[in-house]
Amino acid sequence: MVFLLGGFVACLPLSMLAFWKRVPLRGIVLFSGIIPPVVLGYSTFFNLLVRGRELSQLAPLSPIIIAVIGPLMALKAIKGNEQNGKLRLRLIQLLLVAQLWAILVLWLATNSGFMGANA
Repeated sequence: MVFLLGGFVACLPLSMLAFWKRVPLRGIVLFSGIIPPVVLGYSTFFNLLVRGRELSQLAPLSPIIIAVIGPLMALKAIKGNEQNGKLRLRLIQLLLVAQLWAILVLWLATNSGFMGANA
């Protein structure tokens, strides 16, 4: 269970910490960190995770992929400004890893059960 929910659980605290530490584009980073748990919530509520990999099931899961754009923009802004500390850089990098982890878990949870084991 830790493997499955780890990315979703880590996104919220990391994005809030990035907001508190004044990372560039912190509003976008905070919004991007909220998206993965929200997508998990409504995909579980509407039973989208076990119905297959058709476009009608994957389209509602696509905001989680769009959420990666915000931290990537902040990472570019941090790298462009050398005065930012390493803590801000590490926070954004950890947030990106957590989001990619969440994307992987959602992708694996589609297709008639986990990884298509029930297909």
